[in-house]
Amino acid sequence: MVAEGGATGAEAAASPFAITEAVYDPETYRLLYARGIDDGWRCLEVGGGGGSIAKWLCRRAGSSGRVVVTDLDITHLGHLAEANLEIERHDVLTDPIPERVFNLVHARLVMGELLEPIAAIERMVASLRVGGSLVLEDHDRTSIAPDTDDASAAELFTKVESAVSAELTSAGLDPACGRRLYRLLTTAGLVDVMARGGSTVQAGGSPVADLMIEELEQMRGRLIEGARATAEEIAGAVTLLRDSGFVFMSPTLVTAWGRRPPPS
Repeated sequence: MVAEGGATGAEAAASPFAITEAVYDPETYRLLYARGIDDGWRCLEVGGGGGSIAKWLCRRAGSSGRVVVTDLDITHLGHLAEANLEIERHDVLTDPIPERVFNLVHARLVMGELLEPIAAIERMVASLRVGGSLVLEDHDRTSIAPDTDDASAAELFTKVESAVSAELTSAGLDPACGRRLYRLLTTAGLVDVMARGGSTVQAGGSPVADLMIEELEQMRGRLIEGARATAEEIAGAVTLLRDSGFVFMSPTLVTAWGRRPPPS
Protein backbone atom coordinates (compact mmCIF):
# COMPACT_ATOMS: atom_id res chain seq x y z
CA MET A 1 0.00 0.00 0.00
CA VAL A 2 1.47 3.37 -0.96
CA ALA A 3 1.26 6.59 1.03
CA GLU A 4 -1.74 8.67 0.12
CA GLY A 5 -1.82 12.31 -0.98
CA GLY A 6 -2.69 15.42 0.99
CA ALA A 7 -5.53 17.92 0.85
CA THR A 8 -6.52 19.50 -2.44
CA GLY A 9 -6.16 23.18 -3.20
CA ALA A 10 -9.91 23.65 -2.76
CA GLU A 11 -9.79 22.05 0.68
CA ALA A 12 -6.79 24.19 1.61
CA ALA A 13 -8.87 27.34 1.17
CA ALA A 14 -11.32 26.20 3.83
CA SER A 15 -9.39 26.78 7.08
CA PRO A 16 -5.92 27.13 8.62
CA PHE A 17 -6.09 23.42 9.46
CA ALA A 18 -6.75 22.57 5.82
CA ILE A 19 -3.88 24.80 4.69
CA THR A 20 -1.56 23.04 7.14
CA GLU A 21 -2.73 19.69 5.83
CA ALA A 22 -2.13 20.73 2.23
CA VAL A 23 1.41 21.89 3.03
CA TYR A 24 2.57 19.11 5.34
CA ASP A 25 0.37 16.00 5.04
CA PRO A 26 2.06 14.33 2.04
CA GLU A 27 5.44 14.23 3.79
CA THR A 28 3.87 13.18 7.09
CA TYR A 29 2.11 10.29 5.36
CA ARG A 30 5.40 9.14 3.82
CA LEU A 31 7.15 9.41 7.17
CA LEU A 32 4.54 7.42 9.08
CA TYR A 33 4.24 4.84 6.30
CA ALA A 34 8.00 4.26 6.63
CA ARG A 35 7.53 3.40 10.31
CA GLY A 36 5.75 0.23 9.17
CA ILE A 37 2.24 0.97 10.45
CA ASP A 38 -0.03 -1.95 9.61
CA ASP A 39 -3.25 -3.75 10.50
CA GLY A 40 -3.83 -4.07 14.22
CA TRP A 41 -1.60 -1.19 15.33
CA ARG A 42 -2.54 1.04 18.25
CA CYS A 43 -1.76 4.67 17.42
CA LEU A 44 -1.91 7.95 19.34
CA GLU A 45 -2.15 11.26 17.46
CA VAL A 46 -1.42 14.17 19.83
CA GLY A 47 -2.74 17.57 18.77
CA GLY A 48 -5.02 16.24 16.07
CA GLY A 49 -5.92 19.61 14.52
CA GLY A 50 -8.30 19.03 11.64
CA GLY A 51 -8.01 15.25 11.85
CA SER A 52 -6.43 14.34 8.52
CA ILE A 53 -3.55 12.37 10.04
CA ALA A 54 -5.86 10.53 12.44
CA LYS A 55 -8.10 9.56 9.54
CA TRP A 56 -5.11 8.26 7.56
CA LEU A 57 -3.89 6.28 10.59
CA CYS A 58 -7.32 4.68 10.91
CA ARG A 59 -7.13 3.41 7.36
CA ARG A 60 -3.65 2.02 7.90
CA ALA A 61 -4.45 0.37 11.27
CA GLY A 62 -7.55 -1.32 9.88
CA SER A 63 -10.57 -2.69 11.70
CA SER A 64 -8.39 -4.66 14.11
CA GLY A 65 -6.39 -1.56 15.07
CA ARG A 66 -7.22 1.49 17.16
CA VAL A 67 -6.39 5.17 16.84
CA VAL A 68 -6.75 7.73 19.63
CA VAL A 69 -6.64 11.38 18.56
CA THR A 70 -6.37 14.12 21.17
CA ASP A 71 -6.42 17.90 21.31
CA LEU A 72 -7.21 20.69 23.74
CA ASP A 73 -10.02 21.71 21.37
CA ILE A 74 -11.74 18.78 19.69
CA THR A 75 -14.46 20.75 17.90
CA HIS A 76 -12.50 20.45 14.65
CA LEU A 77 -12.49 16.67 14.96
CA GLY A 78 -16.24 16.17 15.20
CA HIS A 79 -16.57 15.29 11.50
CA LEU A 80 -14.51 12.12 11.94
CA ALA A 81 -16.59 8.96 12.08
CA GLU A 82 -14.11 6.12 11.65
CA ALA A 83 -15.16 3.01 13.56
CA ASN A 84 -11.66 2.42 14.94
CA LEU A 85 -11.18 6.02 16.14
CA GLU A 86 -11.44 7.48 19.64
CA ILE A 87 -11.47 11.27 20.10
CA GLU A 88 -10.37 12.73 23.44
CA ARG A 89 -10.05 16.26 24.80
CA HIS A 90 -6.64 15.98 26.39
CA ASP A 91 -3.68 18.01 27.69
CA VAL A 92 -0.49 16.06 27.00
CA LEU A 93 1.26 17.76 29.92
CA THR A 94 -1.28 17.02 32.63
CA ASP A 95 -3.93 14.48 31.65
CA PRO A 96 -3.33 10.73 32.09
CA ILE A 97 -1.91 8.68 29.20
CA PRO A 98 -2.06 4.88 29.41
CA GLU A 99 1.40 3.31 29.53
CA ARG A 100 2.87 0.68 27.18
CA VAL A 101 -0.16 0.72 24.88
CA PHE A 102 0.76 2.27 21.54
CA ASN A 103 2.82 1.05 18.60
CA LEU A 104 3.05 4.61 17.30
CA VAL A 105 2.72 8.09 18.79
CA HIS A 106 2.83 11.13 16.52
CA ALA A 107 2.65 14.89 17.09
CA ARG A 108 3.08 17.63 14.50
CA LEU A 109 3.65 21.28 15.41
CA VAL A 110 2.84 20.58 19.05
CA MET A 111 6.16 20.59 20.92
CA GLY A 112 6.93 24.17 19.93
CA GLU A 113 3.67 25.25 21.60
CA LEU A 114 4.61 23.74 24.96
CA LEU A 115 6.51 25.33 27.83
CA GLU A 116 7.91 21.93 28.83
CA PRO A 117 8.29 19.78 25.72
CA ILE A 118 10.58 17.26 27.43
CA ALA A 119 7.86 16.51 30.00
CA ALA A 120 5.38 15.80 27.21
CA ILE A 121 7.90 13.65 25.35
CA GLU A 122 8.64 11.57 28.43
CA ARG A 123 4.93 10.92 28.91
CA MET A 124 4.50 9.93 25.26
CA VAL A 125 7.50 7.62 25.46
CA ALA A 126 5.94 5.93 28.51
CA SER A 127 2.80 5.29 26.45
CA LEU A 128 4.75 3.29 23.84
CA ARG A 129 5.03 -0.46 23.75
CA VAL A 130 8.55 -1.82 23.65
CA GLY A 131 9.76 -1.26 20.09
CA GLY A 132 7.07 1.34 19.46
CA SER A 133 7.93 4.57 17.62
CA LEU A 134 7.55 8.21 18.62
CA VAL A 135 7.49 10.61 15.66
CA LEU A 136 7.65 14.38 16.17
CA GLU A 137 7.55 17.22 13.65
CA ASP A 138 8.22 20.85 14.46
CA HIS A 139 9.58 24.10 13.11
CA ASP A 140 12.95 25.79 13.31
CA ARG A 141 12.18 29.37 12.31
CA THR A 142 15.80 30.46 11.86
CA SER A 143 15.69 29.58 8.16
CA ILE A 144 13.00 32.19 7.43
CA ALA A 145 14.60 34.87 5.24
CA PRO A 146 13.64 37.04 2.25
CA ASP A 147 15.14 36.81 -1.22
CA THR A 148 14.59 40.19 -2.81
CA ASP A 149 16.57 43.06 -4.30
CA ASP A 150 14.25 45.49 -2.51
CA ALA A 151 16.26 46.39 0.59
CA SER A 152 13.33 48.05 2.35
CA ALA A 153 11.10 45.01 1.81
CA ALA A 154 13.83 42.70 3.08
CA GLU A 155 14.37 44.88 6.16
CA LEU A 156 10.65 45.02 6.94
CA PHE A 157 10.12 41.29 6.52
CA THR A 158 13.17 40.47 8.62
CA LYS A 159 12.12 42.87 11.38
CA VAL A 160 8.60 41.43 11.64
CA GLU A 161 9.86 37.85 11.63
CA SER A 162 12.38 38.75 14.35
CA ALA A 163 9.52 40.30 16.31
CA VAL A 164 7.51 37.06 16.06
CA SER A 165 10.46 34.96 17.24
CA ALA A 166 11.16 37.37 20.10
CA GLU A 167 7.52 37.27 21.20
CA LEU A 168 7.49 33.48 21.19
CA THR A 169 10.70 33.40 23.20
CA SER A 170 9.34 35.86 25.75
CA ALA A 171 6.33 33.59 26.22
CA GLY A 172 8.67 30.72 27.13
CA LEU A 173 8.37 28.97 23.78
CA ASP A 174 11.19 27.95 21.44
CA PRO A 175 11.17 29.28 17.84
CA ALA A 176 13.94 26.77 17.05
CA CYS A 177 12.19 23.80 18.67
CA GLY A 178 12.63 21.63 15.60
CA ARG A 179 16.40 21.44 15.90
CA ARG A 180 16.07 20.29 19.53
CA LEU A 181 13.97 17.24 18.73
CA TYR A 182 16.87 14.86 18.15
CA ARG A 183 18.41 15.69 21.53
CA LEU A 184 15.04 15.60 23.27
CA LEU A 185 14.29 12.10 21.96
CA THR A 186 17.68 10.74 22.95
CA THR A 187 17.37 12.39 26.37
CA ALA A 188 14.00 10.63 26.78
CA GLY A 189 15.73 7.28 26.31
CA LEU A 190 14.69 6.35 22.78
CA VAL A 191 17.03 4.37 20.51
CA ASP A 192 17.63 4.42 16.76
CA VAL A 193 16.87 8.14 16.85
CA MET A 194 17.07 9.97 13.55
CA ALA A 195 16.10 13.47 12.43
CA ARG A 196 15.97 15.43 9.23
CA GLY A 197 14.83 18.89 8.26
CA GLY A 198 13.60 20.58 5.13
CA SER A 199 12.69 24.10 4.07
CA THR A 200 11.47 25.40 0.74
CA VAL A 201 11.69 28.58 -1.29
CA GLN A 202 8.22 30.08 -1.41
CA ALA A 203 6.46 33.00 -3.06
CA GLY A 204 3.83 35.27 -1.61
CA GLY A 205 0.33 33.88 -1.98
CA SER A 206 1.48 30.28 -1.45
CA PRO A 207 -0.10 28.06 1.24
CA VAL A 208 3.04 28.51 3.37
CA ALA A 209 2.66 32.29 3.07
CA ASP A 210 -1.00 31.94 4.04
CA LEU A 211 0.01 30.07 7.20
CA MET A 212 2.47 32.82 8.09
CA ILE A 213 -0.22 35.45 7.55
CA GLU A 214 -2.57 33.52 9.83
CA GLU A 215 0.12 33.45 12.50
CA LEU A 216 0.75 37.18 12.19
CA GLU A 217 -2.96 37.89 12.53
CA GLN A 218 -3.14 35.75 15.67
CA MET A 219 -0.12 37.50 17.20
CA ARG A 220 -0.92 41.02 15.99
CA GLY A 221 -2.19 42.29 19.35
CA ARG A 222 0.75 40.92 21.34
CA LEU A 223 3.31 42.24 18.87
CA ILE A 224 1.84 45.72 19.01
CA GLU A 225 1.28 45.74 22.78
CA GLY A 226 4.85 44.57 23.34
CA ALA A 227 6.18 47.29 21.00
CA ARG A 228 7.89 44.61 18.92
CA ALA A 229 6.22 45.71 15.68
CA THR A 230 3.78 48.42 14.67
CA ALA A 231 0.43 47.85 13.02
CA GLU A 232 1.87 49.37 9.84
CA GLU A 233 4.86 47.01 9.87
CA ILE A 234 2.63 43.97 10.36
CA ALA A 235 0.35 45.14 7.55
CA GLY A 236 3.40 45.60 5.33
CA ALA A 237 4.63 42.08 6.05
CA VAL A 238 1.18 40.70 5.26
CA THR A 239 1.19 42.60 1.96
CA LEU A 240 4.56 41.04 1.07
CA LEU A 241 3.28 37.57 1.95
CA ARG A 242 0.36 38.09 -0.43
CA ASP A 243 2.58 39.32 -3.27
CA SER A 244 3.47 36.58 -5.76
CA GLY A 245 6.61 38.52 -6.67
CA PHE A 246 7.98 38.32 -3.13
CA VAL A 247 10.20 35.29 -2.48
CA PHE A 248 11.32 33.92 0.87
CA MET A 249 12.70 30.82 2.57
CA SER A 250 10.16 28.93 4.65
CA PRO A 251 10.61 27.76 8.24
CA THR A 252 12.40 24.43 8.41
CA LEU A 253 10.18 21.51 9.36
CA VAL A 254 12.31 19.07 11.35
CA THR A 255 11.13 15.50 11.77
CA ALA A 256 12.61 13.23 14.43
CA TRP A 257 11.78 9.66 15.36
CA GLY A 258 13.00 6.86 17.59
CA ARG A 259 11.96 3.60 19.24
CA ARG A 260 11.33 2.60 22.84
CA PRO A 261 13.98 0.05 23.85
CA PRO A 262 13.41 -3.04 25.99
CA PRO A 263 13.93 -2.57 29.73
CA SER A 264 17.59 -2.72 30.66
